[in-house]
Amino acid sequence: MDTTEEKSINSRFIENMIEHAFISEIVQEAWINNKGKLEILRAEVDDAGYDIVLSWKNKNRYIQLKTSEKDGTTAKQKLNIALAHKENGCIVWIIRETNDKTKRFKFKYLFFGSEFGQPFPDVEKYKTAKHPRRNAKGERKERPNVKEIPKDAFTKCNSCSKLFTALFNEKIQKTLTGQRGTVKRMLVERQYAKT
Repeated sequence: MDTTEEKSINSRFIENMIEHAFISEIVQEAWINNKGKLEILRAEVDDAGYDIVLSWKNKNRYIQLKTSEKDGTTAKQKLNIALAHKENGCIVWIIRETNDKTKRFKFKYLFFGSEFGQPFPDVEKYKTAKHPRRNAKGERKERPNVKEIPKDAFTKCNSCSKLFTALFNEKIQKTLTGQRGTVKRMLVERQYAKT
């Protein structure tokens, strides 16, 4: 396990690694469980509030990615208000842990946003973030374009399938195998997973 110092030094590398691993997971979810191609677009700069765009059957999700460890102490995430003005903007908070047996990351997800096609949640009630550094007067001024979203405002998605449903309200095709052979059924998940 990496030390806290190593994680701090390599924080940007870790973020990029988690982003690539997440993209692999969500693309496989689209292809294997939903029988289609998911397009990935990346933002060149981060001032628009999002990191990537996921495009699925003419549905576009502008996503700000966040990550932390399973047993981490992170209790909130910063939201760039610009994301709220993007159609179907949302935050995907990736909770990661290392599987000691497979030596790979295992992800669970937290989702902050609205059902596809609905307005972005009202964030005025949340606390305005402050600059991490103090000015010459020793004050930490507010950042009017950044809100702090508490962890309990996010919806739990304990699998990539549930996150996919939260993102696109999409039917999930599952294959069931029984004594009479393979039967396909269509499940429609209208609610986000709460467990």
